Amino acid sequence: MKLFTLSFLLFFFIQVAYSQNYKVIHVNGKIQKMSNKQLLDRGSGLKTDDKLNYLTQGARAVVVDADAGKRMILENASTGEASVKASMSPSMGNISSRSGSLLQRLDVKNHFQGKYVILETLKIPINPQVFPQNDTQFFFVRIVYKGEPINKKLFHHADTLMIHKDSLLRVDGKPINNEDITEMHLMYYSKVNDNITTSSISDSFYPVFPDLQELKKEVELLLTTLPKDYDKTKFDFVNGYIQDAYGKTNSENIKVWFDKNFEE
Repeated sequence: MKLFTLSFLLFFFIQVAYSQNYKVIHVNGKIQKMSNKQLLDRGSGLKTDDKLNYLTQGARAVVVDADAGKRMILENASTGEASVKASMSPSMGNISSRSGSLLQRLDVKNHFQGKYVILETLKIPINPQVFPQNDTQFFFVRIVYKGEPINKKLFHHADTLMIHKDSLLRVDGKPINNEDITEMHLMYYSKVNDNITTSSISDSFYPVFPDLQELKKEVELLLTTLPKDYDKTKFDFVNGYIQDAYGKTNSENIKVWFDKNFEE
């Protein structure tokens, strides 16, 4: 009898662990929950044994363990059906770019790699001995928009490079979408006397500008899952989430937005 009771309790606890509850915070693409044929959305609930249907290539979601506040990623190698358990992987953790001035050419190249989240305006001090910024020496991006290459000069204030959405994602005075840009290269132009040089700094730089109203709603929901025993700050919790959902962050840039909208 005791053996039966112990076996039953063991089975029960295994089932509870297997059916762990998750809350969806962010979805990119279309993922359908098979049990009710509804698309996952912010606030949707999931269990480990739920079946999903990935309807679009590259679809992914950021979910949080409803009890422990641990972030997880849902994604599948291809479209089609997969269980939550089979398509779940741990959060990438904190991968913010370091703060402070970029001193060397390699620092600048490494800094501006891959998907780079920008909230409002990004401000990055750059060593003027390596990359002077003035009327004849400046950074610009070369984008390919609907098959057409377009050069866009980036603003600066003294030695600080500044990047913001309204100036970058605009062609002929009209706003454009990130999705319509197929390539983006960070470049540097220099004209000293009659000597003109143009150099490529990064060929994988891709700024990501989240919808700030949607992001605020996501973070509000996220903070309801903050574990009571979390040993870091709310900002660390939020910054790590933004990296999981959107891409690499600059901690100072995210902190400015966070402080405007939330209390530590």
